[in-house]
Amino acid sequence: MDNHLLPWWRAWPVIGIFNGYVEIERWLSWLQDEEYAESGIASIS
Repeated sequence: MDNHLLPWWRAWPVIGIFNGYVEIERWLSWLQDEEYAESGIASIS
């Protein structure tokens, strides 16, 4: 959580994350660009 979630989402209110699907998609793309395995991305997200 400290390494993957909080750096991206710390300043976002929960409703903003829920409604910010475009930003979530961008974050998931970033994880893929960082060459995390699909199973790792699934466990992080």
